[in-house]
Amino acid sequence: MKFSIFIQIYIVKLLFPKYYLLPTSLIYAQAVHETGNFKSAIYKHNKNLFGMKLPRIRQTTANGSERGHATYSSYFNSIYDYFLRQEAFNINFSNTTQYVEKTFSTGYAEDKAYREKWLAHYFGLGISRYLGYIFIPSLLLIAFYFLYDKTLGELWAK
Repeated sequence: MKFSIFIQIYIVKLLFPKYYLLPTSLIYAQAVHETGNFKSAIYKHNKNLFGMKLPRIRQTTANGSERGHATYSSYFNSIYDYFLRQEAFNINFSNTTQYVEKTFSTGYAEDKAYREKWLAHYFGLGISRYLGYIFIPSLLLIAFYFLYDKTLGELWAK
């Protein structure tokens, strides 16, 4: 698991309240699928986690296009652009399967088995799916105290 990508997805998701309850691991699983487990050239050279094309109409954080896909200055920008796309297409959901279905129905991918492949990655993550609900908020809380509460940081160091 690329923990830094997982954390960035969680943080960006917080900037989009509509998607706050969406499991971070579902979006991470989509990135795993789109990047071939973080090995594709588009991922490595374009910093594109979701196989996104350069949009023509909606707001974007992409700074160009190479190899037929959007390029980004950072993975953070790639994740942010993903959520901009989801908002532009008004992807609402009440559960993970519905989110996947609605994303697919907007023409996200041409592969007819895309939904099943995405969900297979999601369910393949196992227990890590639940880390987003328990571990990540706890980690962020601890980091906040270390950064902003010198007393706690000094106590921890002793």
